[in-house]
Amino acid sequence: MSNTAPPYAATALALSVKHWKDLGIDDGDEETAPTNDLDTLVERLTAILVVRCVAIVAEKDEFNDLSTATICRSTLMRQAAWPEPITADVVEQIRTFVHAILSRYNDNPYHNRQHAYHVTTSAHKLLELMLLEKQQTFGLRNDPLMQFALIFAALIHDVEHQGLPNRQLCNEAAKLAVTYNDQSVAENRSLAIGFHELLKDDYKELRAVLFGNSNEADPSQSDYQRFRRQVISLVLTTDIANPERTALFKSKWVEAFESPLVDDDVSVLEDDDEKKDQKEGEDEEDASESRDVVTSDKVGERRRSNASTGSLRSRGSSRGGTRLGMRMSIDLSGEALHIYKQVGNSKNSEEPDELKISVLLELFLTAADVSHNLQGWEQMVKWSNCLYLELQRALLMGRGTDPKPNWFQNQIGFLEFYLLPLANKLDETGVFGGFVGKQFATTVLANRDRWVKKGQKVTDQIIEEGKKMVIDNATTCNPCRMDDEADGDLDPESGEMEASNEPGEGGSPTDWVKVFMFVVIVLLLGVILQLSQILRHPRTSPKGNPGLWKINCRKLGKAVSPMERCKDGYLRIDSGGHATFHVSDNCDDSGMNSCFRNAPILTQQDLMKIGLSTVPFEEENLAIA
Repeated sequence: MSNTAPPYAATALALSVKHWKDLGIDDGDEETAPTNDLDTLVERLTAILVVRCVAIVAEKDEFNDLSTATICRSTLMRQAAWPEPITADVVEQIRTFVHAILSRYNDNPYHNRQHAYHVTTSAHKLLELMLLEKQQTFGLRNDPLMQFALIFAALIHDVEHQGLPNRQLCNEAAKLAVTYNDQSVAENRSLAIGFHELLKDDYKELRAVLFGNSNEADPSQSDYQRFRRQVISLVLTTDIANPERTALFKSKWVEAFESPLVDDDVSVLEDDDEKKDQKEGEDEEDASESRDVVTSDKVGERRRSNASTGSLRSRGSSRGGTRLGMRMSIDLSGEALHIYKQVGNSKNSEEPDELKISVLLELFLTAADVSHNLQGWEQMVKWSNCLYLELQRALLMGRGTDPKPNWFQNQIGFLEFYLLPLANKLDETGVFGGFVGKQFATTVLANRDRWVKKGQKVTDQIIEEGKKMVIDNATTCNPCRMDDEADGDLDPESGEMEASNEPGEGGSPTDWVKVFMFVVIVLLLGVILQLSQILRHPRTSPKGNPGLWKINCRKLGKAVSPMERCKDGYLRIDSGGHATFHVSDNCDDSGMNSCFRNAPILTQQDLMKIGLSTVPFEEENLAIA
């Protein structure tokens, strides 16, 4: 396996260190750039799942933590093989499974294999952010099987999606709707496909790795049953238009994380039917049926202090009803069928609390399913446009309603009534720490404000794209129309850009030709300069003696390239001699690990960009101190 481990480790590492807001963005990195190529997507997701399997079989304390970044860096640095149970056959079975699942995603504009890939990598990144923080995770940090369940559920969650809302399938009395009794039709179909595939004889070795320590005395508590129960819960939770599933998740959240002093969410649970009349902000597949009523930027502030304390209680609603998020389930005889076990409840304990673990995983996958709205403007516009075209295609086939009315206003509602409370819940769990947790809501608010200003232009643009489908009588479309012209002036009648005399907005064709030629010349010069640097300095990772140096650009007294200026910061050389760099003014020996946790290993070209020609040795301290 030694010849297999390094390639997969490098691929998984590249995906794990990608910044949350850059997921789905083409930043020139071929290892992580968006693509629709099936084989490329298979290799990337295989790499992630292989490392998740390594976490399952790894000896205790073999790695500092079970994050993909830590496992891969350790493996690459030691040039080690995967643990013995992760054989070549197991790796090939993972690859075969991923290929089988992605191949069964339909070519829908939105619910396609690119969406599956984006959701899976987003769920993986949320897991990474949690594992790399030193916060309480209620046992999830040390539960690699449940970590694998999250990635598995993300991979299969929309397989064979018909490109139609569940409501439409039920209205048509479609075969799938009849099969699954009108309950989360698409989600139940995806679960059936995923588990039918996993249980084939082709994956015996893989199942042995995942579920090897089954409890024969109590099959219901075997690793497989625990895994299956959690995956089913995860995938069904993504049906945010299902009021029962939404109420169940809210109730579990209240039981696991809410303060007993707060009654707001209880009333929200009970008043869901009243909220359905508020049609503004209809989400991806009718999430108006399942919204929280929260729009304030201060959502959750009075509850956040309780998120990590694990305060628990059982209380009914103010109207005498009972909540659904019980810690156990019973049958008609009163026998307990499943109990969410709670071993510990101290503030800093990592003893497992199964209810909190379940809620965390459901929250992660729900957030990953709509992660484009939590990552940035470009992703939000790209995927919301994809959804519009999918609904437009359904309309053309006579199997849906017109998405055009209120599309602009609906997006505002979705951001405020669904995404903002979701983002705040991610923060309120406490598992991401103070800084990272707050960024989710910050991004949603920024997207909302920008949509209010520019969303109508984006809406007009995608409506024009939908009109072309009507004219051509087409049932297919460009799945990922980007917001290339959103910042210009759009003529709502023609759908074309209007020229503008304002600086930076539009301009004559001659002006654009000049700009284009200038950009081409600059790019060519950059390529020539880069090639010359590559020829002079091979793209290898230079090595030096372990240590930590502060880089002071003024003392270096030079900038290597006209495009890249020297940066102040800290250069660390680890025990393997590899160099990493961190731009900071508060990094010292005590905080070294957190500073350099996500920093990539530098190449010769990277060194030049920070003003160095080579990795420093101890005798060169004075040159860069």
